[in-house]
Amino acid sequence: MPTSRPIISDAPPMPATRPKILDRAPLSITFFVVLALVVLSQLYGALVLGPASALDLGADPGTSELVQSLFGVAYAIGFLVWGPAVDRYGATRCFLIGLTVLLAATVFVACAPSMSWLLGGRIVQGAAAASFAPSVFAYFGARLPTAVRLIAVTVLTSSFLAAAVLAQVLAQLVVLAGSWRWFFILSAITLTLGALHERGCSRGLKPPASSRLLSM
Repeated sequence: MPTSRPIISDAPPMPATRPKILDRAPLSITFFVVLALVVLSQLYGALVLGPASALDLGADPGTSELVQSLFGVAYAIGFLVWGPAVDRYGATRCFLIGLTVLLAATVFVACAPSMSWLLGGRIVQGAAAASFAPSVFAYFGARLPTAVRLIAVTVLTSSFLAAAVLAQVLAQLVVLAGSWRWFFILSAITLTLGALHERGCSRGLKPPASSRLLSM
């Protein structure tokens, strides 16, 4: 009975392909870092913008502290809602909903005719901003390789801390150059670009039906 001989090929072995997620990782991390600075700036920038807005709107100077505190309370409570929501409805949906609501609330705050309207917008801002961290960390934790994930989490966490300083510096420059409203206008423009970018990526990359992760 004839036996088969193994076929020996002289062709060189195929090189290992580089995962596409590694090619997109730097852009994705940069994208989220910029958004993180903008989102957290809405909290820390209020240290400067609160007194300026109260003076401009003719409100009691004591209400200027509420511009930051109401945002902070809504932000903290929002974590209790957005965390489970990301697990149940998916990070992509929660990220886009939160970013869209934050954008609308930021525009509303920039156009607020009185302090009461501004404070109401700040509450909505805080609740919507709380969606950012759970959604992004879900993406990092599930879509990035371990080595890249550690770098991404470190960079993103550092951007949260950097926002505390950068937001106040930018807010001071905006107030000195013009109106406090421009701080929120510039933030709204950046959030708009971020939302458009993420919507485009979500349409271009369709993950499996079972996946609830943020696609980029």
